[in-house]
Amino acid sequence: MRGIFAIDPGVSTGAAWAVFNNEAPLAVDAFRTMTNQGSTTIKGDELSQAKELFNLWQGFKQICVRQFMEPAWVDLVVEDFILLPGQHAGGKDGVAPARVAWAFEGYRQGRCDRWRTQKHMTPIIWQQPSMMKYERQLKNWGVWVRGRQHERSAWCHVGARLMKVMK
Repeated sequence: MRGIFAIDPGVSTGAAWAVFNNEAPLAVDAFRTMTNQGSTTIKGDELSQAKELFNLWQGFKQICVRQFMEPAWVDLVVEDFILLPGQHAGGKDGVAPARVAWAFEGYRQGRCDRWRTQKHMTPIIWQQPSMMKYERQLKNWGVWVRGRQHERSAWCHVGARLMKVMK
């Protein structure tokens, strides 16, 4: 079993999560039998998003560890934000993905430091935005979220990570 929690940070942040049988023959089979799945879109300032993401992440990881698996079998995936030279960032909104991602990581690290002796610290797996190439698969996987682009992006990151661990 493998737990995957993915975040597409931004002004509106998408999050998606599920527990999969990573030994299924195909990703579509793993998606059909996934458990403890969900997704949401979060809005607000960076700190409020970071807190809400942390609570979702912590709740998901606790369920995984208590019911299914070792802490190391739960992956945390965050879309990496790279501002290329010459790009017009669009002001504060243009760098919101980086601001939200690092607010979340800072909040998470701070919470972990407080309880370091008792907790497993899951490292972030940074994935490139190019994982959106899996968007065509979302309907086949049964996770297409109509009208919620950021949640779809988070599901693409979940799928990309799942396919990597299934290899």
